[in-house]
Amino acid sequence: MKIARLFKELALSVVSAGTTLIIAACYGTYDSYEDDWTTILAQGKLTNEAGDAVQGLQVCAEIDTSERCSPSDVLGDYSISVEQAFYDSARENGFILTVEDTDGETNGEYENASITVTPEEVEQGSREIDVVVEAVEETEETDGE
Repeated sequence: MKIARLFKELALSVVSAGTTLIIAACYGTYDSYEDDWTTILAQGKLTNEAGDAVQGLQVCAEIDTSERCSPSDVLGDYSISVEQAFYDSARENGFILTVEDTDGETNGEYENASITVTPEEVEQGSREIDVVVEAVEETEETDGE
């Protein structure tokens, strides 16, 4: 009886170890929680001068040569989530929040904008950044006559 019980325990251990190896081979090993951790660096609303929400603009947080971007949605809301290393760099150096009209005339044409966010503002947790964007003024074309 002891031998049968020993074989059952051994078989269970082999099956458990085998299953773990198969899962690791198929999906990879799990990285630590902090490597995958993200936080919201900036979020807010884009509106025009009339106070209407503006969708379809690209909002980016830029630090040196790196950037993280998010489009504004139908309500004009955007949210930029970043990994820990980017957030730490923003806390140390600040960042530039840029707004760019990437959809052309689809949702109206707007001027590009940029806002400098200081390290102190990042450290204080100033994540809500609402931006009023200005519409591109249409110019009358003349044919030289």
